[in-house]
Amino acid sequence: MKAFCLTNLGLEKISIDEISKLIKIKNSKITGSIISFDIDSFKDLEKIYYYSQSIKRASLLLFETDISDDFSDIVEKLNKKISESNFNEFMKEKYRFKVECIREGSHQFKSVDIVRNISKSIKDKYKQDTGKEILPVYKGENISFLIYINDSKCYFGIDFSSIDLSKRDYKIFNHNESMSPTIAYSLIKYAKVKKDSKILDPFCGTGAIPIEAAVSFSNIPINKNKDFMFKNEKYYDDNLIIENNEISEEEKNIFAFDKEFRHIRNAIKNATVAGVENKIEFKECAIKNISKENYLDFFDFIITDPPIDSKKKSKETIRNLYKEFLNQSNSILKKKGRIILIVKLNSMIEEIIIESGFEIIDSILIYQGKEEKKILKLKKKNDIL
Repeated sequence: MKAFCLTNLGLEKISIDEISKLIKIKNSKITGSIISFDIDSFKDLEKIYYYSQSIKRASLLLFETDISDDFSDIVEKLNKKISESNFNEFMKEKYRFKVECIREGSHQFKSVDIVRNISKSIKDKYKQDTGKEILPVYKGENISFLIYINDSKCYFGIDFSSIDLSKRDYKIFNHNESMSPTIAYSLIKYAKVKKDSKILDPFCGTGAIPIEAAVSFSNIPINKNKDFMFKNEKYYDDNLIIENNEISEEEKNIFAFDKEFRHIRNAIKNATVAGVENKIEFKECAIKNISKENYLDFFDFIITDPPIDSKKKSKETIRNLYKEFLNQSNSILKKKGRIILIVKLNSMIEEIIIESGFEIIDSILIYQGKEEKKILKLKKKNDIL
């Protein structure tokens, strides 16, 4: 059996690393924002659905193929591939099925046209094989087929979750600058944080970074409360979902600070929904005051999504904030500590880093939606690698 997962472009290696720790995978391959690999059974896919924090979608891979930009050729090729596929074991008479098409790149056709044609092909294929009917629907489905097209590459499979796995149940309280939870988790993994490391997010906002860290270190299934449609199927195994709360509440190593009380209040509420509110130290604290709070030479990692200039925050205000942030970080970060930042391309913070007591030792480019961003890893200049 083969599976494929969709993640943020640029974070594929982090996703492969995460999944390889959840299950045994073989023959992994990266193509754009898609990772594909061999699995032993549906149980492997089920574990990914419940535990993975870095991916958007996961599907059983029925086939992959190259396509042209000619709509008729695409439909003909997909119809032929579908006629050669075997998905009857996952279907039942009068099942309701949905077809979803996700496209990235520029094409001369629309997703809805692909969905309409492929829905008919699946219905006809099942009736031809079994003599029984299944019903194409747009919601209320029993099973979901996923078509993912990236430029000239097409993946076709069964998505047993039928949902965007990057959406979190805990994100009850949000704001317009909130980062994607999959990226927040990936920052933790990129930093190579250990469970006993002391982590600070000084601009925690609604808490995505500290919450994703606490969930990961506690081995809590991030999607444990999702009402997956496969729960009623014969291949579902509820014994796979085991929680190991391994973070001691007495010794909190994850710290979430923000200067605005409303952000701290909302972050606490989100953490409560996630079940990790007692594993994070929340504090209303402005950047300029952190070194006064007995945190000198204290943190192993500072991982954050710093504010950017906007109508409410001038470039000069943000420049001064970045300078203060790096100045404070020099005091509160251990000598071998690291800073992980996610910033826009050509952010002014890169100029300020050069002038500070830090230097950039690594970076990766990623995409959040269509926006290109950069993840930076910093060390103190006096730290010899």
